Amino acid sequence: MTTPTDKPFHDALRRADVDWLTGHLDARLCTPAVFGPLLRHDDPRLRHLGLLLLTERVTSGRTGDEFEMAELAGLLPASVEGPPEAALALARLHERLGPYLRDLAGRRGVRPTCRHGYGSPGCAPSF
Repeated sequence: MTTPTDKPFHDALRRADVDWLTGHLDARLCTPAVFGPLLRHDDPRLRHLGLLLLTERVTSGRTGDEFEMAELAGLLPASVEGPPEAALALARLHERLGPYLRDLAGRRGVRPTCRHGYGSPGCAPSF
């Protein structure tokens, strides 16, 4: 299992090496700490890869507990630059993980900032 403490992982992130990351990351085993740097990376190709891996993770049957799903939901950006496929992947992730964002916001006493709810693309909690 690849963890963010692995030097090769950090090196590949620094180089924006999509090929290495694609060949070495197993979405079913990645922790939120691995998805975070991908989803926040400056390179849109790595952000798109992060969205694809996160989609694979949440649709693989290994959903984890509610806390982990809320943590994954909290990583979602409000919007994404890049190909239309990235925006579509983000919209689907918001649809699937939106209920966990509501749960997370409710536990923290945060109100939604979007009148359409967390399931809508572009809507994210303000913590």
